This record gives sequence, C-alpha cells and structure tokens, in this order.
Amino acid sequence: MRKLKTIRILRVLFVIILVLTSFILFGYGFINLGDTNDEAFVTYLITLISFMVSVIALIISLRTFFSIDSVNSITSMDGNVLENEHYSVSYPEAIHALSEAKDQEAFTNIVLSRMDFDRKPTHSCIEYADWLQKIIDNLVWLAYVDLNSDTYKKGWDKLNEGIKRELTKYNSLSNCIQYVLQEHIKMIETVMTYIKWSNEQEEEELSKVSILEDVRGGIIENPVSKTVYYDYLGLNYHKKARSLIMKQLSDQLKEGTSDFYKALYDLDFDDTKESLNDIKAIKAMLTRSLSAFDIASKSSVNDLLWDGYIKYNKVRVEILSSIIEKKSKDELQDIITELKEVVRIREDIKLLYAKKDSYLEKKLQEEIDLATNLLNAFVKFTN
Repeated sequence: MRKLKTIRILRVLFVIILVLTSFILFGYGFINLGDTNDEAFVTYLITLISFMVSVIALIISLRTFFSIDSVNSITSMDGNVLENEHYSVSYPEAIHALSEAKDQEAFTNIVLSRMDFDRKPTHSCIEYADWLQKIIDNLVWLAYVDLNSDTYKKGWDKLNEGIKRELTKYNSLSNCIQYVLQEHIKMIETVMTYIKWSNEQEEEELSKVSILEDVRGGIIENPVSKTVYYDYLGLNYHKKARSLIMKQLSDQLKEGTSDFYKALYDLDFDDTKESLNDIKAIKAMLTRSLSAFDIASKSSVNDLLWDGYIKYNKVRVEILSSIIEKKSKDELQDIITELKEVVRIREDIKLLYAKKDSYLEKKLQEEIDLATNLLNAFVKFTN
C-alpha cells in the first residue's frame, strides 16, 4: 500500500513539473521570439515539437512502467501470511476480547467482527491473504455460535460474498496465485460445511459426503491454518467411523457413555461381506483420524487452547480404536491418564483467560464437563 501511494505522489509531481516546464518554454517563445526572423522561429518551433514528442514518449514509457509495477504490487504474494511457517495467534488475547460478551448474540457479533465480515474491497493479494488468515484464526469460535440465528446467517452471507468477490478480482489478474488462495478458501468453506452438518445432518447422511479430504492439505503451510484444517479433518474421519458403528448398535446409545462402550466391546461383526467391509472402513477412518490429529498437534506448537481441543478429540478416537481392537485393561489405563490431562488443560484455560460470568466462561465450563463426563464413563467401562 505504501508503494502504491508513493507511485501516485511521483505521478502528481511529474505532471506538475511537466506543466511548469511547458509553460516556461511557451512563455519564453512567445515573449522573446515575436520579433525574430522566420528561420529562428521555425528552429524554435521544431525544437518545441521535438520536446513535446519526447515528453509524450516519456509519459507513455512511464505509464507502462508504473502500470506493470502497480500490477506486480497488487498481485505479489511474496511474504504473504498464508505461507508463513512461523505465524502464530495470541489466543489468550482473543479469549479476553470474546469474554466481553455476556450472551450468545453478543458473542456472535464479536466473532463476526473479528472475522471482518463487512470488509471493504482489498487493494492487493497480500491484503486479501491477511483477511483470509483472520477468518481462519477465528473459525474455532464458531462452535459456540448459534448457526441458526439471523445475526450469524446475515454476517456469514456477507462474509462469503466478499470472499468470492475478491477471489474473482485476483484470479483475473494472475493465475500464479490462484492455487494458494483457492485452497484456503476451500478449507474455510469445508470447515464451515462440517460445522453446519455436525449440527444438522444425520450421521449416516454425513458419512456419504467427502468434504475436508478434497482440500489439498500440502498447500497449507501456515501453522494455525494447518492446525485448524487437520483438527477438523480428524473430526470428519471420526464422525464417519462413528456413523458406521451406529449401524451396528442401537440408536438409543450415545457415544461417550459407558453403555455405548460396553455395547461396542460386545459387538461382533458377522462374516457377511458388508459387515467385513464396515469394520475395515471403521479401522481405516480411525487410523486416518489419529494421523490428522497428530499433524494438528505438531502444528499447534503446544498452544494451550488447541492442546485442549486436539487432545480431547484424539482421545475419543483412541477409545473407539482400543475397544474395537479389544485391548487389555492395562493398555486402557494410558487413555484414562490422557483424559485426566484433558480435564486439567481445559480447567487451566478457563481459569487463566476467561472472564467470570462471561458467555465464553460458560462454554469453556461445558467443555470441562464434557471431558469430565467422558473420563467418568470410560473409567466405569474399564471397571
């Protein structure tokens, strides 16, 4: 942006100097050559015309140069945040800001504001990349937003419209940057789709749809973006594995209860081809889910907030995998230790960062309760 402003200033100065020079030359000619002979006047006129032609050529050259430089400044992605491998977010600062909300409506407004949902048109790819990263940084808070509220729907529609409008603008300027931008936008869209489906759709319907796997994760280099993507990818595989498990169990059972784990432990998949394919698919999805959570954990660099989310998500998958594999009681003790660690981390997050009586404190307490209930249910199952 500073470079573009400098170019505009130089253009204005050049025009001012050109006008002054032309005015001086014309003034000199008409004042001093009015009484001279025709030969001197013709010489002056030729000189003046040559000067004007040179000036016009210079203007065309400079305009071409500035146009190319301006386009390069707009489309350049050198040093952009989406590919910055050392980028990080201060989630404690974010929690402090979000803790100003006393109810869900106010919380939704703050989240949308932090995403800059009403963003005016950007002026460069770097600026657009910064905006996309800001959205990705705050995707984690959508778990506590009412997705059916008018506030959220209107805000997200405006945000989505702005994202696509700006992408169209930069895609038309250069094809070199489209892949980085498109994959991050696809990641935002698929994470949002997962969140929406996980709140609305039936398990079986969700299992038929591949969304997050369609994102080319190798293009995502920013550690925060990578953490977000692979955490939700792990959740996606977990949910699909669970949907296949529920085909074999009673609809009345709910994951996270001792009855569910006991029923799963007692479950014997029959020898039919469909049943054998299901168990293979379940094991494959649980394995891929654990791999995704490992990548997310590594990318988060022990961030306390993400540590709590990822460990909780991963241990749920480890429980399913260990029960299906019929692991011994001693082997299950490691999972109990992990669950206790999850509860401790979630308590630390609430105590250290959330303001008392805020909406976010309430939601973080619910996260603690979920982890505690899971721990109690699994301990009961192992006993």
